[in-house]
Amino acid sequence: MDSKTNRIFFREGDMVAHKENIQLKMEVRRIIRTKRKAKVDGELDRRFTLGIECGWWVGEEYIKEVFHTRALVPWDVAEGGFIDVQKWLMEQQNIKSS
Repeated sequence: MDSKTNRIFFREGDMVAHKENIQLKMEVRRIIRTKRKAKVDGELDRRFTLGIECGWWVGEEYIKEVFHTRALVPWDVAEGGFIDVQKWLMEQQNIKSS
């Protein structure tokens, strides 16, 4: 967790699930970022996350897809089921609005 922004950041190798398909376990393959010139918090250059590339197996085929950070939940939360995922998402929303 980033103490400056109180947001969860996933790292390469983390296990996650999509919030609409919590049974599918995926691995974070890479974080896709870009650097832009933007005045944010007094900084001129700033790195932005464009998406998170995840991978998973379907039979013998390895699938890769890029997701928005808000579409993913930690695998340990997803294992708890739909209600745990909804609680976690609400907590994340409350952190952002405070």
